[in-house]
Amino acid sequence: DHEMILDDRGSALSRIVLLGAAVDGVDSVCDFLAALPATTRLTFLLAQHLGGHSDAALCERFAGHCALPVRLADGARHAAFGEVLMVPAGQQVRLRRDGNIELHGDGADGASERSIDANLSMAAKAFGRDALAIVFAGRGNDAVAGAQAIHDRGGQVWVELSSGEHFADMVSGIFAERLVSYSGTSSELAAHLIEVFP
Repeated sequence: DHEMILDDRGSALSRIVLLGAAVDGVDSVCDFLAALPATTRLTFLLAQHLGGHSDAALCERFAGHCALPVRLADGARHAAFGEVLMVPAGQQVRLRRDGNIELHGDGADGASERSIDANLSMAAKAFGRDALAIVFAGRGNDAVAGAQAIHDRGGQVWVELSSGEHFADMVSGIFAERLVSYSGTSSELAAHLIEVFP
Protein backbone atom coordinates (compact mmCIF):
# COMPACT_ATOMS: atom_id res chain seq x y z
CA ASP A 1 0.00 0.00 0.00
CA HIS A 2 2.75 2.40 -1.06
CA GLU A 3 0.35 5.25 -1.84
CA MET A 4 -0.32 5.74 1.88
CA ILE A 5 3.35 6.31 2.72
CA LEU A 6 4.84 9.61 1.62
CA ASP A 7 8.44 9.88 0.46
CA ASP A 8 10.97 11.23 2.95
CA ARG A 9 10.89 14.80 1.64
CA GLY A 10 7.11 14.87 1.38
CA SER A 11 6.51 13.59 4.89
CA ALA A 12 8.87 15.88 6.81
CA LEU A 13 6.87 17.45 9.63
CA SER A 14 7.89 20.98 10.52
CA ARG A 15 5.40 21.32 13.39
CA ILE A 16 3.23 19.12 15.59
CA VAL A 17 0.05 20.17 17.40
CA LEU A 18 -0.63 18.04 20.48
CA LEU A 19 -4.13 17.85 21.88
CA GLY A 20 -4.63 16.65 25.46
CA ALA A 21 -8.03 16.00 27.02
CA ALA A 22 -9.51 14.25 30.03
CA VAL A 23 -12.68 12.16 29.79
CA ASP A 24 -14.85 15.21 30.40
CA GLY A 25 -13.13 17.06 27.55
CA VAL A 26 -14.51 14.93 24.69
CA ASP A 27 -17.16 17.50 23.71
CA SER A 28 -14.57 20.29 23.73
CA VAL A 29 -12.30 18.26 21.45
CA CYS A 30 -15.26 17.67 19.09
CA ASP A 31 -15.98 21.42 19.01
CA PHE A 32 -12.30 22.20 18.32
CA LEU A 33 -12.05 19.63 15.52
CA ALA A 34 -15.31 20.86 13.97
CA ALA A 35 -13.83 24.36 13.71
CA LEU A 36 -10.78 23.23 11.70
CA PRO A 37 -11.01 23.75 7.94
CA ALA A 38 -10.33 20.85 5.58
CA THR A 39 -7.42 22.84 4.14
CA THR A 40 -5.43 22.70 7.39
CA ARG A 41 -1.92 21.36 6.72
CA LEU A 42 -0.97 20.81 10.37
CA THR A 43 -0.46 17.37 11.89
CA PHE A 44 -2.28 16.71 15.17
CA LEU A 45 -1.62 14.09 17.85
CA LEU A 46 -4.52 13.61 20.27
CA ALA A 47 -3.95 12.07 23.71
CA GLN A 48 -7.47 11.49 25.04
CA HIS A 49 -8.40 9.85 28.34
CA LEU A 50 -10.82 7.08 27.41
CA GLY A 51 -12.81 6.63 30.60
CA GLY A 52 -13.89 3.11 29.67
CA HIS A 53 -14.75 3.96 26.06
CA SER A 54 -13.00 2.13 23.24
CA ASP A 55 -10.35 4.11 21.40
CA ALA A 56 -11.88 3.08 18.06
CA ALA A 57 -15.33 4.35 19.07
CA LEU A 58 -13.96 7.71 20.23
CA CYS A 59 -11.84 7.98 17.10
CA GLU A 60 -14.98 7.44 15.01
CA ARG A 61 -16.85 10.07 17.03
CA PHE A 62 -14.06 12.61 16.51
CA ALA A 63 -13.94 11.81 12.79
CA GLY A 64 -17.65 12.62 12.56
CA HIS A 65 -16.93 16.18 13.73
CA CYS A 66 -13.78 16.86 11.73
CA ALA A 67 -13.17 17.74 8.07
CA LEU A 68 -9.67 16.26 8.41
CA PRO A 69 -9.01 12.51 8.47
CA VAL A 70 -8.89 11.11 12.02
CA ARG A 71 -7.25 7.73 12.71
CA LEU A 72 -5.56 5.75 15.44
CA ALA A 73 -1.79 6.12 15.24
CA ASP A 74 -0.01 2.98 14.08
CA GLY A 75 3.57 2.17 13.22
CA ALA A 76 2.71 0.82 9.76
CA ARG A 77 1.77 4.23 8.34
CA HIS A 78 3.60 7.54 8.44
CA ALA A 79 2.01 10.70 9.79
CA ALA A 80 0.89 13.13 7.11
CA PHE A 81 0.01 16.79 6.85
CA GLY A 82 -3.60 17.65 7.55
CA GLU A 83 -4.58 14.69 9.70
CA VAL A 84 -5.42 13.91 13.31
CA LEU A 85 -3.69 10.93 14.91
CA MET A 86 -5.18 9.58 18.13
CA VAL A 87 -2.99 7.79 20.67
CA PRO A 88 -4.26 4.18 20.97
CA ALA A 89 -5.31 2.81 24.36
CA GLY A 90 -2.38 1.66 26.50
CA GLN A 91 0.20 3.24 24.19
CA GLN A 92 2.51 6.20 24.00
CA VAL A 93 3.34 7.65 20.60
CA ARG A 94 6.74 8.90 19.54
CA LEU A 95 6.32 10.90 16.36
CA ARG A 96 9.46 11.78 14.43
CA ARG A 97 10.02 14.69 12.08
CA ASP A 98 10.23 12.30 9.12
CA GLY A 99 6.64 11.23 9.86
CA ASN A 100 7.64 7.89 11.35
CA ILE A 101 5.38 6.71 14.19
CA GLU A 102 6.66 4.53 17.02
CA LEU A 103 4.27 3.01 19.55
CA HIS A 104 5.41 2.16 23.06
CA GLY A 105 3.29 0.30 25.62
CA ASP A 106 2.73 2.29 28.79
CA GLY A 107 3.29 -0.83 30.87
CA ALA A 108 0.88 -0.19 33.72
CA ASP A 109 -2.79 -0.82 34.41
CA GLY A 110 -4.70 2.43 34.15
CA ALA A 111 -1.68 4.24 32.73
CA SER A 112 -3.66 4.88 29.55
CA GLU A 113 -5.48 7.47 31.62
CA ARG A 114 -2.14 9.13 32.35
CA SER A 115 -0.88 9.29 28.80
CA ILE A 116 -1.00 13.04 28.16
CA ASP A 117 2.19 13.88 30.08
CA ALA A 118 4.19 11.11 28.42
CA ASN A 119 3.04 11.94 24.89
CA LEU A 120 3.62 15.69 25.32
CA SER A 121 7.08 15.05 26.79
CA MET A 122 8.11 12.78 23.89
CA ALA A 123 6.92 15.38 21.37
CA ALA A 124 8.83 18.11 23.20
CA LYS A 125 12.04 16.12 22.78
CA ALA A 126 11.45 15.50 19.06
CA PHE A 127 10.03 18.88 18.01
CA GLY A 128 11.31 21.42 20.57
CA ARG A 129 10.01 24.89 19.77
CA ASP A 130 8.00 23.43 16.88
CA ALA A 131 5.65 21.65 19.31
CA LEU A 132 2.38 23.28 20.30
CA ALA A 133 0.27 21.76 23.07
CA ILE A 134 -3.44 22.52 23.36
CA VAL A 135 -4.93 21.25 26.61
CA PHE A 136 -8.68 21.10 27.14
CA ALA A 137 -10.36 21.74 30.48
CA GLY A 138 -10.99 18.64 32.52
CA ARG A 139 -10.50 17.01 35.88
CA GLY A 140 -7.02 15.80 36.74
CA ASN A 141 -3.47 17.06 36.44
CA ASP A 142 -2.11 14.68 33.80
CA ALA A 143 -1.07 17.40 31.34
CA VAL A 144 0.87 19.67 33.71
CA ALA A 145 4.28 17.94 33.47
CA GLY A 146 3.90 17.49 29.71
CA ALA A 147 3.03 21.17 29.28
CA GLN A 148 6.12 22.02 31.33
CA ALA A 149 8.26 19.89 28.99
CA ILE A 150 6.82 21.65 25.91
CA HIS A 151 7.40 25.06 27.51
CA ASP A 152 10.95 24.22 28.63
CA ARG A 153 11.92 23.24 25.06
CA GLY A 154 10.60 26.50 23.63
CA GLY A 155 7.20 25.28 22.45
CA GLN A 156 3.87 26.95 23.16
CA VAL A 157 1.08 25.84 25.49
CA TRP A 158 -2.50 26.90 24.84
CA VAL A 159 -5.44 25.97 27.04
CA GLU A 160 -9.20 25.93 26.88
CA LEU A 161 -10.81 28.50 29.16
CA SER A 162 -12.04 26.57 32.15
CA SER A 163 -15.73 26.70 33.02
CA GLY A 164 -16.98 27.02 36.60
CA GLU A 165 -17.75 23.30 36.86
CA HIS A 166 -14.04 22.44 36.65
CA PHE A 167 -12.37 23.86 39.72
CA ALA A 168 -9.16 21.89 40.25
CA ASP A 169 -8.40 20.81 36.72
CA MET A 170 -5.55 20.36 34.27
CA VAL A 171 -5.90 23.88 32.95
CA SER A 172 -5.71 25.43 36.43
CA GLY A 173 -2.50 23.52 37.10
CA ILE A 174 -0.98 24.75 33.84
CA PHE A 175 -1.99 28.35 34.62
CA ALA A 176 -0.50 27.98 38.12
CA GLU A 177 2.86 27.03 36.58
CA ARG A 178 2.69 30.11 34.27
CA LEU A 179 3.02 28.03 31.13
CA VAL A 180 0.08 29.41 29.12
CA SER A 181 0.70 31.58 26.06
CA TYR A 182 -2.92 31.63 24.83
CA SER A 183 -6.34 30.64 26.17
CA GLY A 184 -9.83 30.59 24.70
CA THR A 185 -12.90 28.49 24.00
CA SER A 186 -12.54 25.44 21.77
CA SER A 187 -13.62 27.37 18.68
CA GLU A 188 -11.40 30.34 19.60
CA LEU A 189 -8.42 28.00 19.97
CA ALA A 190 -9.08 26.59 16.50
CA ALA A 191 -9.52 30.05 14.96
CA HIS A 192 -6.31 31.32 16.60
CA LEU A 193 -4.42 28.24 15.42
CA ILE A 194 -5.45 28.82 11.80
CA GLU A 195 -4.59 32.52 12.12
CA VAL A 196 -1.10 31.88 13.55
CA PHE A 197 -0.30 28.82 11.41
CA PRO A 198 -2.34 29.24 8.19
